[in-house]
Amino acid sequence: MSYKLFRYSEDKKWGFRTADGKIVIPCKYDDASDFSEGLAWVELNGKYGYINTQGEEIIPCRYDYARGFSEELVWVKLNGKYGYVNVQGKEIVPCKYDYIEWYFLEGIARAKLNGKYGYVNAQGEEIVPCKYDYAARGFSEGLAYVKLNGKYGYVNPQGKEIIPCKYDYAGSFSGGLAKVKLNGKLGYVNIKGEEIEFCKNAEIENFEQGIENVKLDGKYGYVNLQGEEIVPCKYDYVSDFWEGLARVKLNGKYGYVNLQGEEIIPCKYDDVLDFWKGSAKVKLKGKYGYVNQQGEEIVPCKYDDVARGFSEGLAYVKLNGKYGYVNQQGEEIIPCRYGRSEDFWQGRARVELNGKYGYVNQQGEEVVPCKYDDAAKSFSEGLAYVKFNGKYGYISAEGREIIPCKYDYAGSFSEGLAYVKFNGKYGCISTQGEEIVPCKYHEIKAFTEGIACVQLNRKYGYVTRQGKEIVPCKYDDAAQSFLEGLARVKLNDRYGYVNVQGEEIVPCKYDYVWDFSQGLARVKLNGKYGYVNLQGKEIVPCKYSDASDFSEGFACVQLNGKYGYISTQGEEIIPFKYDNAWRFSEGLALVKLNGKYGYISTQGEEIVPFKYDNAWRFSEGLALVKLNGKYGYVNQQGEEIVPCKYDEIKEFSEGLACVQLNGKYGYVNQHGEEVVPCKYDRSGGFWQGRARVELNGKYGYINRQGEEIIPCKYDAYDAYESYF
Repeated sequence: MSYKLFRYSEDKKWGFRTADGKIVIPCKYDDASDFSEGLAWVELNGKYGYINTQGEEIIPCRYDYARGFSEELVWVKLNGKYGYVNVQGKEIVPCKYDYIEWYFLEGIARAKLNGKYGYVNAQGEEIVPCKYDYAARGFSEGLAYVKLNGKYGYVNPQGKEIIPCKYDYAGSFSGGLAKVKLNGKLGYVNIKGEEIEFCKNAEIENFEQGIENVKLDGKYGYVNLQGEEIVPCKYDYVSDFWEGLARVKLNGKYGYVNLQGEEIIPCKYDDVLDFWKGSAKVKLKGKYGYVNQQGEEIVPCKYDDVARGFSEGLAYVKLNGKYGYVNQQGEEIIPCRYGRSEDFWQGRARVELNGKYGYVNQQGEEVVPCKYDDAAKSFSEGLAYVKFNGKYGYISAEGREIIPCKYDYAGSFSEGLAYVKFNGKYGCISTQGEEIVPCKYHEIKAFTEGIACVQLNRKYGYVTRQGKEIVPCKYDDAAQSFLEGLARVKLNDRYGYVNVQGEEIVPCKYDYVWDFSQGLARVKLNGKYGYVNLQGKEIVPCKYSDASDFSEGFACVQLNGKYGYISTQGEEIIPFKYDNAWRFSEGLALVKLNGKYGYISTQGEEIVPFKYDNAWRFSEGLALVKLNGKYGYVNQQGEEIVPCKYDEIKEFSEGLACVQLNGKYGYVNQHGEEVVPCKYDRSGGFWQGRARVELNGKYGYINRQGEEIIPCKYDAYDAYESYF
């Protein structure tokens, strides 16, 4: 019998009763919450647990704190440590963490252990080890920023450091880019780790400042979020804002406007660059100089060329074919006498004179004389490599030769080691010049967690940063790094795994082996697939025609032309009856049966019926489906929350998805409500609360309520086209 229970209090104790006053759970708890989805938290003698509507304590009152459901788990605190338990009371994430987020984001929660941060998944696995000084609350576009030894980088959900920890600051990814800071410079990186210098895609900055550049009757200007034209459309060109100012062009000349639309620097220059650290490079009558944000020409336009900006208070300039340096007051600190020059870094700048390289300090003193054939652009860990008489060595910032010039090649130092080449062989030396990894290898790959793959006589092995060869060079091929303590190796055209002690945990007998996932690795033998564990035991025999990696504790495999699912113990949990199958995502798996698509649970139950012509995996509780040529969305309960009536549906962004109906675009929310009617000719995704739309060939912006905050009256231009 189904009935609703209400809290009530008696003698400072709490219980539950029906609407007509029938007591179902007597008043014995010190505190209690309302029921939600059949459960309520309760407090008894200072300890917390959960009860169901029958009054059964499904999670016993033993926890210091218990609150909220996420991924069907309850966040709990025990003896000062945090973890998660499921609704059966089983501790899925052990209570050992100093802190753990009280909710999961896309199945992952940030955790803190012994003062260090990492991530756990809803299965309780520590997918990113707790070794970082700080970490983002969640992943964004597949990456999360982390901090290690004072520097920031990015890791993926498998714990791999995709972008190394070298930045002074890092933000979350949005639109494929993340803002980073390095050596005082602001810029962006993409998800591959490629640096976009000086924020050439500064449209992000514009969004943050609540403005957008627009085009009207062939002229450009700016509007704010209220649709007000803060800079009139009178310019031939406008750029994005950077450091509060934007470049504009009028009658063939350039200047700058501020966010209030005031022309701070008049349009008189032949060319200008964005501001950087308070100054900007400008060109007038074929000569270059610098202006500040007040429009003052701090370095007169008299030079043949100047640096992009100032570094450590100085900028290189070129006059009559020679380079020198000026300060921000325009004073020539280092006279123009050098053939080439570089930016300052840690008080030194590389210069070239008569084909030879040296270094100057900020006072203009040549601390390292220009006598070297080559030199590093900057010092690293107090040393810079130099080349003299065809050989490389290292000097200090004072010009002392710390490591003699005897190497065929030398690289910059990183974490106390530098790669060098001697008599055609590679090794690694310390900052004292000690040969830590002997120069005997034909190749040394990058160190990962203190281990590097090396090649000797066309065979591969592994060495540590201390120079110890932990895996002998006997393999025909080897993975660049270890994962979960094991590395893939190849011998006699067969694959296996070795551990960091050099032991062949999985013998080299397989056609191929894949990376470990959830403690298991997919392997192939005689054309059939199986799985091995971290101890090398073949948990699942190689008998399947096709197989995937494990996801959420299951892997889809094919046997006799049909797909089913196995557990991490190798048990065939879901029978082999499907034409095709995909990995589980958010508790459901997409499968195909008799030419139609549907979704099943981990128990094999048919949650979404097999009626769709096409379907995609779940993401954030929703999946895109196609029926009779039309698109819609289903939720995890199998409900078609967005009916299959649309000609096109894009992904949800900020809770709304762009849909097309009868050639017109609008937006639906995650309840299937059409919050913006399908009336636009084109539309894009929402970003920071607004989306760009086109109506009758004109462009504007709408907010999430469908209000046209910037009216559709502006002309298209290249940036708009790329947006759609």
